[in-house]
Amino acid sequence: MTVLDADQMKVKTGDLGERLVARYFRNLGLHVEESIDLFDQKKDMVIGLGKHTCEVKTQQLWHKENAFTVKPGQIAKCRDVDILIFVETPSKYNGNVVNLYDFPKDKRETRSLRTRDGRTMHLFKKENARLLDTISDSLIVDQFNRYTLSTWR
Repeated sequence: MTVLDADQMKVKTGDLGERLVARYFRNLGLHVEESIDLFDQKKDMVIGLGKHTCEVKTQQLWHKENAFTVKPGQIAKCRDVDILIFVETPSKYNGNVVNLYDFPKDKRETRSLRTRDGRTMHLFKKENARLLDTISDSLIVDQFNRYTLSTWR
């Protein structure tokens, strides 16, 4: 078995989240065009005939703050896209499922907070999101658990 480093695990987690979001929209009958560029500065995918840009962030919820986080360099991208989806990875705090949340454009206000290790993060409060889907499929949950770097399992 190949051992992945932290960066590779982050890429795997993000890719899995993007694939779940693409599948969600395709199941709704919408056309989804995924970005080929891993470092696309505008979006992760385009959805529907209206070519709505979509950004997907896959992560563990910051439980104490009940919020999802992004680094300062990602905040403009998250505010500018038409559709912003956070994929909440499994943990004992969410019933060990994967949740997909949509943040409408008018609910994307953030606040900054410094983490224990000194990083500044922008927080999107979960209460401003709309739950789109809950995935309890053990194969999918296990994939996220395999690649997580979170200590909040």
